Amino acid sequence: MIPLLLLLIGGALSGEGTDPQPVPEEPVAAEEEPLEPLTTRVEDGEVIHELWVYGDLRVEHAREQVIEALADEGYTEVEDKGKYLRIRAAQPWKGEIRLYRDGWLRMKRRPVQVRGPEMPWAKENSPLAYVGCLVYPWACISAGGQLVSGRKLEAQKVRTLETAYVDVQELGDRVADRETESTVNTLPERLEGLWYEGVPVSGGPTLDTVQERKAALLEFWGSRTETLWGDRVRVAVEAFLREEVQGTEHAFSEEEVSTFNAGRPCTRVLDLEGPWEEVTADVEPPW
Repeated sequence: MIPLLLLLIGGALSGEGTDPQPVPEEPVAAEEEPLEPLTTRVEDGEVIHELWVYGDLRVEHAREQVIEALADEGYTEVEDKGKYLRIRAAQPWKGEIRLYRDGWLRMKRRPVQVRGPEMPWAKENSPLAYVGCLVYPWACISAGGQLVSGRKLEAQKVRTLETAYVDVQELGDRVADRETESTVNTLPERLEGLWYEGVPVSGGPTLDTVQERKAALLEFWGSRTETLWGDRVRVAVEAFLREEVQGTEHAFSEEEVSTFNAGRPCTRVLDLEGPWEEVTADVEPPW
């Protein structure tokens, strides 16, 4: 009997005859969900579906990257103020950031804040919480953003902007892409109005003569910015000139094109003979 008991105890100690313990699985990091072009929201009990255009998707994705970069510096309180996003850190001395819709970012000193602190009898910023300010006025005023020294605030600005610089630049590029795309999409109709009806692209009195309209087309081509986006508009103008003007009795002569190119205000050369050219940044969307 005793040998049998010792045998059972030995088996238990060695793990024999027992079920193997399951090995815990390592957690798998969840993949980041890509932005969906179709979003759904409920407003006043009505389900509304919104289809985002490609340019808007890229802008929104770039804006989220900026917000994530700022969060790394502690700026996690994001509030939509309409024209801009107000982004703050928990520490008032770090100032506040305004991220505008056009991609412009501004960092400033945080103003004095008056708030109703959470009380045992009231929630934060509720009417009853503000009643508590009569008893504890110092608990309702936050002036840390005004008391921080200029040197300390400036150092925080430098650190924050260095962290978010690349993402802010990307956001600005994506906004410019979207605006350029919108301009190029509506440009043929505006150029037709100029060429056939004398209506200037940027407004102004009607142009009655063919020479005035030709001059206006060249002026518009030359007035675009010396950037990738300006060149995209110039390519669209060149395509219009080849299609609608060249080949007619009012076509630009080689001498007119040569004279214009000699004094052109940009690096790109006006080309009315080459094939259609696609100007792109060769950058694929990050999703």
